[in-house]
Amino acid sequence: MNFDSSEKPLWRSTDLGKPIPERKHAVSVCMPTWQDVVDYEEGAERIVKLFKNGYPRFVYDSIYRDLCAHYHTRLFLADDIEVLALPSENVARQAIEFIGDAKIHSINDDGIWVVSFDTSLSGKAKEFWMHTGQVVSSRHAETILQGGKILGGEGAHAKKKIKEYIVDVIDAEVDDVYLYPSGMAAIYNAYLALSSGKKRTVQLGFPYVDTLKIQQKFGEVEFINYQSAADLDRLEQVLSEQKYDGVFTEVPTNPLLNTVDLKKLKSILSHHNVPLIIDDTVGSFANMHIADYVDIRVTSLTKFFSGVGYVMAGSLIL
Repeated sequence: MNFDSSEKPLWRSTDLGKPIPERKHAVSVCMPTWQDVVDYEEGAERIVKLFKNGYPRFVYDSIYRDLCAHYHTRLFLADDIEVLALPSENVARQAIEFIGDAKIHSINDDGIWVVSFDTSLSGKAKEFWMHTGQVVSSRHAETILQGGKILGGEGAHAKKKIKEYIVDVIDAEVDDVYLYPSGMAAIYNAYLALSSGKKRTVQLGFPYVDTLKIQQKFGEVEFINYQSAADLDRLEQVLSEQKYDGVFTEVPTNPLLNTVDLKKLKSILSHHNVPLIIDDTVGSFANMHIADYVDIRVTSLTKFFSGVGYVMAGSLIL
């Protein structure tokens, strides 16, 4: 796990804003009190000014900001133009469609594509980054800034080893595992795989916020707050009235920890020929054997894969 036992726990008021663990690629940040969390959500200046980093989909970390500044200069862009560095042409074109008035630039540095836009659209661009999770990690950004190359033979071998580890745990095929830069990117790509064009989906149970945001912002969603078996009767009624492209749920849900009756749910969805997408991040594929009930299974590897919290990744399993 590469855990350094000498690292001190961060919990004091003076630790506010420090990365957890105290390393440059950490994906968490210390907010010792409940008021710190509330103030962060409300954008209080006392919190924001202390954060050099944060959860990478919510905060552009300092290394990624340096990468964007590098491309801004390299492209000779005006001060009122901002950029997003994105991991592929496909992602860049999705960003352009979402942002609206934006331009695309091929950089040819390890597959990086840059999207530029007026500063008035920075909020819209941040929504795409945050909700879809198709990000450039701090390690990827650092490698480019240092003039290195990634994802050659060594990178492909590493990806294969990660997939083999996953299928070892869940008894699947390597070709049925797909890796993404974040868990949310895995969810977004599961959403894209459902059908072409605008999608109509069902969210069953109160989910992690961005899962619902994807369905709201990129299509139409029916929300059913699962509490009991009666809510599955409601789902069956909804599916009988209109065609849906997929049903999303979490097992268990985050943060309420509810678990749907998967056997009954699968029976309903099979009858209506609707695929089921399950986010198992809270329990993970290592602890829950639910393959018989799910069509697409997504996991945020960021939460546990290194055992420490300074890597980003997501997996999608068919």
